[in-house]
Amino acid sequence: MTEPRKPVMWYQGLFLQPQHFQQTDLFHQASLTPLRSYIQPFFYGTCGHVVDEGALREMTFNLREGEFLFQDGTWVKTTQNVKLEARSFKDAWTDMDKPFKVFLGLRRWDQAGTNVAPRGAHDERRRYIEETAGGMRDIYHGDSTVEIKFLDHLLRFFWEDEISDAADYHLIPLAVLTFNGQDVVLSRDFVAPAVTLAASEPLLTIMRNVRELILSRCRILEEYKNPRGFQKADLQAAYLNFFLALHTLNRHAPVLHHVTEVSTVHPFMAYGILRQCAGELSTFTDRVDALGRLQNGTELIPPYDHEDLLFCFRQVQLLIEEIVASMILGMENIIHFARDNHYFRAQVPQELLDNRNFFYLVLKSATETQDIRDMVHHIVKLGPEEEVPVLITRALPGIPLEEKREMPPGLPKKPGMLCFEIDRTNRYWLDVLKNGRIALYWPDAPEDTLIELAILKP
Repeated sequence: MTEPRKPVMWYQGLFLQPQHFQQTDLFHQASLTPLRSYIQPFFYGTCGHVVDEGALREMTFNLREGEFLFQDGTWVKTTQNVKLEARSFKDAWTDMDKPFKVFLGLRRWDQAGTNVAPRGAHDERRRYIEETAGGMRDIYHGDSTVEIKFLDHLLRFFWEDEISDAADYHLIPLAVLTFNGQDVVLSRDFVAPAVTLAASEPLLTIMRNVRELILSRCRILEEYKNPRGFQKADLQAAYLNFFLALHTLNRHAPVLHHVTEVSTVHPFMAYGILRQCAGELSTFTDRVDALGRLQNGTELIPPYDHEDLLFCFRQVQLLIEEIVASMILGMENIIHFARDNHYFRAQVPQELLDNRNFFYLVLKSATETQDIRDMVHHIVKLGPEEEVPVLITRALPGIPLEEKREMPPGLPKKPGMLCFEIDRTNRYWLDVLKNGRIALYWPDAPEDTLIELAILKP
């Protein structure tokens, strides 16, 4: 409904007819049109649905359940106010090498014609269908029951080649089917238009992945968040770049965390957040401008397309990942050790255990650095978590550590900080690579000791 409706003139002695109540219903429906049209763009799509994937093997499309908002604001739920029949696509899908697109349709309101189909007439092109009358009690007093007829929304599945003849329907692209050589399956490269991120797991996953990427890089760069801790001579240009990168990432991390906490955010809003993030990150690259355009005008970030959401979200995700990787070139991750009495332990994610990377042990303490050096060389034992007790018992040295007098590029240099390169050829280190569990034994380590494993790409 796109035009305002006039209210009914009620007066004493009016002989009521169905049209009076029908026009009142239309008036109230039309009153909601500005909310749908002007407050939230693209306010239609799935609120959550489940395709019957077992029926696909029989060349039939059906829903186990589903909740949808149509373009005119109609809210339907398959278990509540809908009649929807399964439909076979066996004869319609003639070329199974090509994807097969399915739509869900609701008949538009016909101002001049008939909008209700009689009970049982599921094949008619009508908006509603009569439901069997049921007894409804008085919800105020509960002392009487009256037979009332209700209307169900008569929904239909449409195939892509039928869309040209379905101009009288509101349509929602619902699924894309593909044939993998054995079975008909749902394409993983398509998601239906969604009302919220929660209604589309792939979109929510992208938002969470970007959030975790930003947060992980914030953790890597957190050493740069207090530039006053640097010695004046150590404020190199690279450090300033990392500080500015941290400043940018810290701005977007809370927003990404906020929208993924509840996941009831509309994709249009979420996409805008990703575009803003990519635009600000473009400060750190000359490859694209703030709108994600190359110098030749090619757009790497497409305009928002409510009916091709997965493509849009994937494109901006790729650009964010690319820029973030170039911002912290060479820095892979920083793993913090947890202290447990005389031990410091850490679990290194398996994907970071590439022995082509460089691994550094970073020690921080206010204790005199020469004392720390002496303890590292004569007391500290580093090795696989399960083998460190053996190193202690047998008085073996563990993984050799070579002190780096100059911090590797990308690592900050602060007072009280020492850096040691790990010998990647040592057999104990090769054992660490197998499961990622690493431990350091240091009895009587200073109370303020912090230990990190810095992983840098070559």
